[in-house]
Amino acid sequence: MILNGCMDSNGSFGREGSPIWWNRASSEEIATYFSKKCATFGFEYGTSEMRDCVMVSAQNSRNRADKTEDAFISSLQNNNF
Repeated sequence: MILNGCMDSNGSFGREGSPIWWNRASSEEIATYFSKKCATFGFEYGTSEMRDCVMVSAQNSRNRADKTEDAFISSLQNNNF
């Protein structure tokens, strides 16, 4: 379970958005990743809309990663793996 999808698109450990990725990615890598995602939604670089999209997307992703990590740790503690 923990190794499922463990490589990102560049071959680095921790697929984008995963708990591992959030623990190893630099601020620049995070901003670049979410800027590209928001650009695919039609947001233009350098606009306040892009900034907001990046901020909200990153926050949502971080929250999902934290919940995933918490659930995994809880399952280990309860021996439910």
